[in-house]
Amino acid sequence: SSGINAEYGEEHLFNVPDWNKVHGDEVICINELKLGLLGKSCLCPGFSTMVANLIMMSSFQPGNYNNPSNDVRDHWQYEYGFGASNELYTGAMSSDFVGMTFPMVAEICLIKLHILLIGVEVETNADSSGILFNPSPSIFKFAENSKGIFIAQNPQAVKSAAFY
Repeated sequence: SSGINAEYGEEHLFNVPDWNKVHGDEVICINELKLGLLGKSCLCPGFSTMVANLIMMSSFQPGNYNNPSNDVRDHWQYEYGFGASNELYTGAMSSDFVGMTFPMVAEICLIKLHILLIGVEVETNADSSGILFNPSPSIFKFAENSKGIFIAQNPQAVKSAAFY
C-alpha cells in the first residue's frame, strides 16, 4: 500500500497510475488533517500537542531537567520531557486477559505494568483488521491473540503485556 498527499481531494486520484483503494492505498488530505487537529484542540486543549509528541521521536535525559528550587511549579519541564518521550506501539496481549473488558485490562496495564493501553487492533474479517480506541465493555472483550495499542517509553515495556 502507499500513501498519497492529496492536496485537492480524492477525485484527482483516478489519474494516478497504480492507485487502488481496494489494495490498501490511503489518502492523506493535509488541509483536512490540519483542520481536524485544530477542531479537536478547541474541544480538548493540548490535543494537537499530544499528537505531535506521539508522532515525533524524542529522547528523555533526566539530568537535563534540574529543579534546584524543588518547587512543584518548576517540575513541569521534567514531566513534559518524560511524557514527550513516549511513543505509540502495538503489542501482543497475554492470554490471561481473555474475556476481560478494555477498562479492566487498561487499569492493570497502567497500575502494574506502567504502560498506557489506549486501544486494540481487532480482526474485521480474515483479510483485514480495524482499530478500536477505548472500546466500551458492551462491544469488546479480549480474545486470544488480541493486540493492544500502547503509549510507552520503549518496546520492551510493551512486551510486558504479553507475559503478564
